[in-house]
Amino acid sequence: MTVVIIGGSGSLGAESVRQATAAGHPTAAAYTTKPANASEAAWHPLDLPDSKRVDAVLAEAGPHRVVNASSGRAEWTITAQGPVRPAMAAAKAAAKTGVLLVHPQAVVARTSLIIGDGRCEHERIVHELAAGNRDRVLFTDGIRCPVHVADPAAALLELAPRDTTGIHRLAGPHAYGAVRD
Repeated sequence: MTVVIIGGSGSLGAESVRQATAAGHPTAAAYTTKPANASEAAWHPLDLPDSKRVDAVLAEAGPHRVVNASSGRAEWTITAQGPVRPAMAAAKAAAKTGVLLVHPQAVVARTSLIIGDGRCEHERIVHELAAGNRDRVLFTDGIRCPVHVADPAAALLELAPRDTTGIHRLAGPHAYGAVRD
């Protein structure tokens, strides 16, 4: 099963690349600024809003499954519009309707607070708050179920070859309320 991982140099993407290549899957990974250190994958520069480039990368790689592990933070064209093309997405809530509209056979994987490799912005903030080096509220808008980066990466690869469709929540087993200073 050939896998393309968009956002392959980010936290979830790099872990997905690591697990896919370790499982022996031919893997292509896309990045915006620089590839990660996984030499087992074929790396492709990609800007998600560039639909012609997305099509070219997918045509070259010939994937059976596409995992979109990109993180557009607050940029609408990456977070909401970018995931509409790939067949499997780990995108923000704004993208799920578009992905399923364009690809009704897709899996939309919604993740919670991803932690575990020290690269996640939220994880760094928590460590700074705990050490007293930062005066800030982490979040106030709900409940988070932190999940180690290896778990959603494994779940994405597990969901990929199945005839599963729709929205799936990939979260940790414990729910936490707002972290305040």
